[in-house]
Amino acid sequence: MFLKDGLAVDIGSSYIKVVLGNKQRISAFGLIKTPERSVVDNNIVDAEAIKNSLQEFITEKRWKPSYVSFVIHGQDLIIKHIEVPIMDEKGINKAVEMEISQILPDNGDKYYIDFEIQSKINTKDKKVYNLLIGAAPKLKINKYVEIADGLGLKLKAIDLSANCNARVFKGGEKENQNSSNIAIIDIGYRSCKMTILENGNLFIEREITSGIRNAIVDIATRLSIDEEEAFGYLFDKFDFTYIRQDNYLDKDIQMIFDNVFVNFEKIVQFFATGKLQRKLDKIYLTGGGSEINGIDNYIRDFFGSQVYSPDSTEKISLKIKAPVGFTLKMYSCALGLLLRKE
Repeated sequence: MFLKDGLAVDIGSSYIKVVLGNKQRISAFGLIKTPERSVVDNNIVDAEAIKNSLQEFITEKRWKPSYVSFVIHGQDLIIKHIEVPIMDEKGINKAVEMEISQILPDNGDKYYIDFEIQSKINTKDKKVYNLLIGAAPKLKINKYVEIADGLGLKLKAIDLSANCNARVFKGGEKENQNSSNIAIIDIGYRSCKMTILENGNLFIEREITSGIRNAIVDIATRLSIDEEEAFGYLFDKFDFTYIRQDNYLDKDIQMIFDNVFVNFEKIVQFFATGKLQRKLDKIYLTGGGSEINGIDNYIRDFFGSQVYSPDSTEKISLKIKAPVGFTLKMYSCALGLLLRKE
């Protein structure tokens, strides 16, 4: 069956990542510089500027997507797991609204709420659905709707970054027929995120508001250079494998990332609590920070788990055709949009 291509868009504070394709193939991909001051704390404040950048890019590349989907990020997103008795969709919706209204302000009136059935238990002793509930502020979502309208494209989906990453790496694990507990650590420009999947299902996601930029600012200050030069220093001269103990700058950079990893370590400890022998089997690295020299081995030693930084879909045995140059660790969230079920 021929599938039409859609546009998957992941809007970050520094770059907009776009992928054209469908669940069978990636037709094209690209990076767009995020317009200045258009995104603040993972919230779009200038939808018009972003729409214009996307439109200019699509026109220049002569892409003709049939629809558009967006990834959303932020600490204002709510993810919650609940169990409900096996029932019809109307009953599930009522149960979800009742549950989520207890933790959201104004009974959740200012949030869009959705759910996904992750598993079904139908035994003699227990008959339940395990649900994943997602909630996002309406003001946040409406900006994406505005962009889609401005592009003149049908809006197919707005999905949580955690869901998108889970879809990609769960798919790879399925192909390997290996039900394992994995973490995805995304090292971004202004923030870092950890997503944990338990046997393919999303367990938790946490975001820390510290990223590559924190190290860049520190380097620029200590060496009295501009941020562009500091960026080059971080990726060309610094190496986690050879941290000089007598070098204050090396120790500063190490401490910035250690502070992030210590927070992530608490999440891993929470994940391990309550069930015997529940541990992380592997960690995948994504985002621009995954390119810092030696960071994969440093994280391996920090968490005591195998670490992979997948460049291509083949590295995780994900069955989707991708063009030469497509880097999975940079576009994983956008790819996850294309892998959504209809």
